[in-house]
Amino acid sequence: METVWKDKFYMSFRLCPFILTIHSFPDMRILDVNDAYERSTGFRRDEVVGRTMFETGLWTDHEAMTRASEKLKKDGKIYNLEVHFRNKAGQDCNGLASSELFDGPDGQRVLSIVEDCSQTEVVGPAGQVLSAASINTTLSSMLSLAFGHYPAASSLSTDDRVLVGSRQSCQMGL
Repeated sequence: METVWKDKFYMSFRLCPFILTIHSFPDMRILDVNDAYERSTGFRRDEVVGRTMFETGLWTDHEAMTRASEKLKKDGKIYNLEVHFRNKAGQDCNGLASSELFDGPDGQRVLSIVEDCSQTEVVGPAGQVLSAASINTTLSSMLSLAFGHYPAASSLSTDDRVLVGSRQSCQMGL
């Protein structure tokens, strides 16, 4: 059964419309990126996996990234941090980033989600414009599903439909 949930997490990770990355911590070596990362940055997965966030050349403000890494170490999470990056084509981009630490099989990991604000708006699967709050909900829900941090976690849309939920919350009818 655990394999099924890991498969569902990975499918959610790949299909999420926001930029998602998983890194090792504290060295910030990229372990995986989703399809939205490839579309927004212009870098293919095989070009960045194994490199650090700084080695990719995406982040234009190294001091801000260092401060963010220190805050992540201290608090274990960051929400709605304004970030500036440059895609492979050299275009400057802005985004809102949220990250959270979790324990991986061989050390700490970071799941990060970035809303690319360079686009005029991000539209969800039901045609709704998604906000920074929905990004944080997505991040928390993905961690919940994958790692069981919040056994009865579920996320509701504005019309009270369950968007994503853990095994326990689905069994409880949440």
